[in-house]
Amino acid sequence: MIVVTPAAFEPECLTVFRSNACNLACRYCHASPDSDPGPPIPDGVLADAADLVATSCAGRGIAMTLALLGGGEPLLDRNDAARILGIARERAAVASVPLHTYVATNGVVPEETARWAAAEFDLIGLSCDGPPAVQDAQRPIRGGGPSSPHVERTASVLREGGRPFHVRATVTTDTLGRQSEVVAYATGTLGAAEVRLEPEYASPGGTPGLSPDDAGAFCDGFLAARRAGAEIGVPVTTSLMRPAEPHGPHCNVLRGVVNLAPGGIATGCFLESRAEGIDARGVRVGGVNLTTGRFALDSARIAELATACGRVPEECCGCPIEYACSRACPDVCMLVDGSGVPHRGTFRCRVQLRLAAEAVPA
Repeated sequence: MIVVTPAAFEPECLTVFRSNACNLACRYCHASPDSDPGPPIPDGVLADAADLVATSCAGRGIAMTLALLGGGEPLLDRNDAARILGIARERAAVASVPLHTYVATNGVVPEETARWAAAEFDLIGLSCDGPPAVQDAQRPIRGGGPSSPHVERTASVLREGGRPFHVRATVTTDTLGRQSEVVAYATGTLGAAEVRLEPEYASPGGTPGLSPDDAGAFCDGFLAARRAGAEIGVPVTTSLMRPAEPHGPHCNVLRGVVNLAPGGIATGCFLESRAEGIDARGVRVGGVNLTTGRFALDSARIAELATACGRVPEECCGCPIEYACSRACPDVCMLVDGSGVPHRGTFRCRVQLRLAAEAVPA
């Protein structure tokens, strides 16, 4: 196994998991959201974390990014979202760095909330898996009912507000061969400026994700959808097609991301948004220092995780994309079971090799 010496951790993005509560019951969700949002993130923690990122960005002469995501729906509480946005803007201004803002939403929010988001965020990610029959089957409202009318209304509000938005669609076994149809709906009916197609994640005790045998169908469907998007000038992307960008797994410690979970814990894994899951996986990389009472990152733990998740498994050595591959992450975790579970030949391995071989300009 090759161990790559990690670069110094220089954060450029503050990602906030505002809440674990969600109003949808997506059939493949890895986060298991519920009605409990979890503990709020204190103002002081948000300010300290934003200061860390803003200072890092100022030293490098780059803009800072704030991303509002979550194990749940980040816009369920608009006032809290506004609080987070306000603190980030204030700290970026103090550091004299530009701030780019992004929010990912399921679109099932009141119309006034959608209008507020259109006015406040630079870019919005709208989760939608396809036409109503697909969307309503895969992403129903918690307690029952279709979500597609709400998503279409939110998209209409965003268009009226002149706010660009991307559609993020999860591809399942039911939609492997319908990716072009998903793109047509996302661009034609919703009006997306970009469409991102991501295969569903495997989740412990939940959905198994896509199998290695599904890799060919995913690639065929994605490439056809990409060509369809190119014909109308809309990018169609996936995180599994980044051959020109040196990268490893999706771990936050490799991506310059300070990721706050409810309660103010910093997590190294984007899959974990609860304290128990963060600690079980061993990815707590910051929180409130009990001595100072201030938020701080654990530099030693960040370095340990970066070394662990940045290693190249022996089976991957010599692969043409060994340094531009997310391995089998997030289906297989380099930190938890990466040394004992094969990465080579998995669904994500096969897809990344195929798409890298066909990575020609859209």
